[in-house]
Amino acid sequence: MFDFLNGQPWYIISIVSVVGYMSIAYIIAIIPYMLFYKTFPMKFIHRKIQKKFTSNKVLKHEMSYSLSTLIIHSLAGVGVIYLQSKGYTQIYTSVSQYGTFYFVLSFPLMLIIHDTYFYWTHRFMHLKSIYPIVHKVHHVSVNPSPWAAYSGHPFEAIIAAGIFPILAFIMPCHPYALIVFVIYMLFMSVMGHAGFEFYPRSFATDWWGKWQTTATHHNLHHKYFFGNYGIYFNFWDKIMKTERENYLSEYQRTFEE
Repeated sequence: MFDFLNGQPWYIISIVSVVGYMSIAYIIAIIPYMLFYKTFPMKFIHRKIQKKFTSNKVLKHEMSYSLSTLIIHSLAGVGVIYLQSKGYTQIYTSVSQYGTFYFVLSFPLMLIIHDTYFYWTHRFMHLKSIYPIVHKVHHVSVNPSPWAAYSGHPFEAIIAAGIFPILAFIMPCHPYALIVFVIYMLFMSVMGHAGFEFYPRSFATDWWGKWQTTATHHNLHHKYFFGNYGIYFNFWDKIMKTERENYLSEYQRTFEE
């Protein structure tokens, strides 16, 4: 998968990948948690979406379920690596095979595919018959912290991890593009659950930002349980009319308090 691992058995590549994934996921969550919740909580309070902080009970809940989620995602990655070693996926290792243009283009394609997958599986998990079994664990975090990004029932983790084999089977993927995708996915998930708004005041209404999700966008989903189902973009929410009507006013309110 990595250049320096070429020729290594799939299980060696798996071990390196799992350790790397778990380490990056932990680092991406621990940095904002330590900065905004432990070290400088009041310094950035003007950017806090819900002014109260997450209770210790909920934090423990988030952290415990985060571990199981990351383990399940890691196992999904191991499965993809094994299938790749058997020649069953479209993962390729030479950029020249599809060219530099496709290599660069594959990253936004992955985001669009994942955003679509996330939106519709997310709505599925909100069905009345499914929600109590699968998604309720995640929504214990009404006022989420960075750890809520990974907190979910094992069934939800399995559904979320489905994006890895889907990408590997439906489109040619270079390992480096996959690595960038995974890091971006983790970063955006943590940012969306951090409880603080990081973008500038004008972002939600400018030509580019109006199609992106923000921390406020997803925080409203946790506060009200419905609406704002996207992960990177909000065009599915706009098309399906599931974007909360108070999103823009709540986004602006964060900067005014």
